[in-house]
Amino acid sequence: MPRVIREGVDTKWLGRSLRPRRSRCTICQGTHVLLEVQLAARRADAADVIAAAVEAKTVLGWGHRKIAVSCGRPASTVRGWLRAFASSAAVIGDRFTSLLVRDAPDAVVFWPKPAVTS
Repeated sequence: MPRVIREGVDTKWLGRSLRPRRSRCTICQGTHVLLEVQLAARRADAADVIAAAVEAKTVLGWGHRKIAVSCGRPASTVRGWLRAFASSAAVIGDRFTSLLVRDAPDAVVFWPKPAVTS
């Protein structure tokens, strides 16, 4: 069954019809949906749109309503993206830090210390 993926970071987004491929697991015999790299699981928007919203929140300090207006998405959708990212931000940070230590140990000294929260 095809689904429409919204692409574009401004209010003039484009819809692209996509029929994800499926594959059968040789171990469990279950089927799995295979998504393109630029897509996020269970999301109707491309990953670059969601990443731009997270960046606007973290770098610019914008709230979900302002981000929603700037990218032409419902406020509840943007709020969901931001909450999902916030709930997994520590795990993402830990993973990137471990990759940094593994691949560029001399770069760790440039990594910022975590902000103190109250």
